[in-house]
Amino acid sequence: MTGFRTTAAALILAAGLALTGCSGPAPGLPEGLPAGFQLAPGEVSNAVTAADNNWSFSVQVEDEEAQRAAVQRLTDAGYRLLGENETATGTTYSLSDDRINATLVLTQQDDRHLVIYNLVRLE
Repeated sequence: MTGFRTTAAALILAAGLALTGCSGPAPGLPEGLPAGFQLAPGEVSNAVTAADNNWSFSVQVEDEEAQRAAVQRLTDAGYRLLGENETATGTTYSLSDDRINATLVLTQQDDRHLVIYNLVRLE
């Protein structure tokens, strides 16, 4: 009976840890990034926190459509599009929700589609 309880407790603990991981921030995000920030789903890299109000990170996404969806996620969350600039290496978008200014760079590197985020909390 003790073995059953130990196994059951271990399974419950493992399930709890798995659920916690599902609801937490994406691995690799910069420290202090505001909770609930609407970033693109994908692999996070190059995370940097500068002071307590500035964050930068990259997210590798599936394709160009996923890159454009990253901008749409922010406008759907209340960010206003302030500007857009297209160059030979990608497109840069400036957005704000009056609490955070966000610059997103949509680019490709070695056949990888990236969304590069630069965020500044306004205070």
